Amino acid sequence: MRRKITYPKSSRLTDDKVARWAPVLRKAIVRVEPRETGRRIAVLETWTTDDTQNIVVVLTRREMSPGQTWYRVRLPILPNNSVGWVQARALGDLYTVHTHLYVDRRRFRATLKRDGVTVFKTIVGVGKSYWPTPGASSTSATSSRASATLSTAP
Repeated sequence: MRRKITYPKSSRLTDDKVARWAPVLRKAIVRVEPRETGRRIAVLETWTTDDTQNIVVVLTRREMSPGQTWYRVRLPILPNNSVGWVQARALGDLYTVHTHLYVDRRRFRATLKRDGVTVFKTIVGVGKSYWPTPGASSTSATSSRASATLSTAP
């Protein structure tokens, strides 16, 4: 006897040890909740203003029904830590990152962790009021070979 699958189903894809990111393949409307009628927050473009492939950190997957999946993503906009929902079909394959870079702005320290284990620490400088260092729990992925999740303390 087959078990009936109930929807929606959610799964966390990014935590303090592993992060997932994906390229934006199609221009996408970002919504406040995972449904077509959800309020629009922003639009994700496929290319950045620096003329590079736009990528987003994927935090959560929500399957609403067979064939309808939404991702909760960290948005590359201000204010830092903005999140929203995009349809999975707008993104490419998910890639996994095992490194996280934490920046403590008060102590001027950066700590690099791999799978939750500290592998490097150093002293760092921080931004100015007109070019601030991202706030707490900011996340970014830079490329498939040199990706990091950036989390900072105030």
